[in-house]
Amino acid sequence: MNNGLKKLLVLLGCLAVLSTATTGCSPVEKTLKLLIGDGGNKKTEVSLEPVKQSGEKGKGENTQGEKGEQYLGKDPQRNSVTGTAGAKADQNSKLGSEKIKVVLYFGSKDGQYLVKEVREIPKVEGIARATLEELLKGPGPESNLVQTVPNGTKLLDINIKPDGLAIVSFSGELKAKHWGGSAGEGNTVYSIVNTLTQFPSVQRVQILIEDQAVETLAGHLDISMPLERNPELIRSK
Repeated sequence: MNNGLKKLLVLLGCLAVLSTATTGCSPVEKTLKLLIGDGGNKKTEVSLEPVKQSGEKGKGENTQGEKGEQYLGKDPQRNSVTGTAGAKADQNSKLGSEKIKVVLYFGSKDGQYLVKEVREIPKVEGIARATLEELLKGPGPESNLVQTVPNGTKLLDINIKPDGLAIVSFSGELKAKHWGGSAGEGNTVYSIVNTLTQFPSVQRVQILIEDQAVETLAGHLDISMPLERNPELIRSK
């Protein structure tokens, strides 16, 4: 083999090594060997092995690092879109399997006072909201008590502030369908207020209609400002 061919083969080998190093491709784990004849008898072995550049990641190395891999293993919920929501749903499901007794206030048979009804409901987060929903359902069939909230009234929102103020918004039926009368209006308002203030986190209640403050429900009791519990309206029977 003449010298010109030898040089050409060596040059091609060098170009292959240079291309691998500059393109960042994974090096082929091979050794290119050129057996170059020398006078027909002696053979010279030339080894052309790609050189791994400094700082280059080897095959199979973790590009995220050990810290990231350990984080994925320790907290799989953080790596799932539904992990947090799923955990909260599981918590609510566990709470919902438990029961808690709450006090609801409805009208007495003569409609002049409030009488408590103890009702067992599922224990959930937002127990104040769940309790108000029970109040809207009306008294139990065997309680002999009178409904205080007009049919069709919906609870739109409840927000309990750190200072103990509960802001409660109802649909327009609370006012539009109210039957009137000073005693009836008082029972409606304080059935809501007294029911909510059984919880230590609630000291005062602001009643809204469709998220707006109103002066009264039926012209007798001012509800434009927050109201405190009224134990004087409560009777045992």
